[in-house]
Amino acid sequence: LGGGGDDEGAAGATASETEANGTAVVTMDSAVLRKEPKGKDKAGRLVRGSKVKILGKQNDWYKVESDGKVGWLYRSAIGL
Repeated sequence: LGGGGDDEGAAGATASETEANGTAVVTMDSAVLRKEPKGKDKAGRLVRGSKVKILGKQNDWYKVESDGKVGWLYRSAIGL
């Protein structure tokens, strides 16, 4: 009797990158642009007021482009 619960594993898609677009402005004094979400490798550094183009999203990380640099910023760095 009852349901199988097989659907519970389907929520694992949260680690994939989703489409997001728009623009944002860096709100932290200095934000580290990372090569991948939660990664240790840095792609650069952006200062407060830098405008970024949002290219994608993965959980609380945003893939952005600024002055030809592409990398990942945590949402709080751009006030989201």
